[in-house]
Amino acid sequence: MANNENLLKGKPFSSTNQPANAGRKPNIIKKYMKDYDFTKQDIDNIFTTLLLTPKTELEKIKRDPKTPAGVAAFISGILHDIKRGDARVTNQIIDRVHGKAKESVEHSGGLQLFKVTQEDIDALE
Repeated sequence: MANNENLLKGKPFSSTNQPANAGRKPNIIKKYMKDYDFTKQDIDNIFTTLLLTPKTELEKIKRDPKTPAGVAAFISGILHDIKRGDARVTNQIIDRVHGKAKESVEHSGGLQLFKVTQEDIDALE
């Protein structure tokens, strides 16, 4: 609390003057994987199964108190996307599990290399 009071008085951040809740929040999927000793393949299998499950069944699974919190979070994201008619949350979950897809870069123009001499540099000045 004292740190927050110092911040209100205009004292800058330093190694000893930090806000009470510093740092990035942990990644919920990584935490879930660590807590339950799951691999990325396990999470991928769960998520794939959920994506192939009918909406009414997903709602039942989500309401079941025995459903693990991580699975319920996945289901909430999928149901949210269905309700909105897009796949933003689902894509974010896939990106978190697998990482973003690599984008290929194509170059169709020619590439010409040439050596710049000291005379060329002097001519520019």
